[in-house]
Amino acid sequence: MATLGQFSGGRVFLGAGAGWMKKEFDMLGVPFQRRVSAWTSTSGRYASCEATRRRRLMVSSRA
Repeated sequence: MATLGQFSGGRVFLGAGAGWMKKEFDMLGVPFQRRVSAWTSTSGRYASCEATRRRRLMVSSRA
């Protein structure tokens, strides 16, 4: 995503969600009832990494 953001000048949007089709979860062997907790955990990690990346960019652009 960061690379796409660079190439597009920041005009990339990512839409993602926890999922809604139980049949897909069943095919993958993933418990459907845990989809929201798994999504929350993963998206939180991504947000943390993205915030760190942005802080580093801001610091390096000031130097």
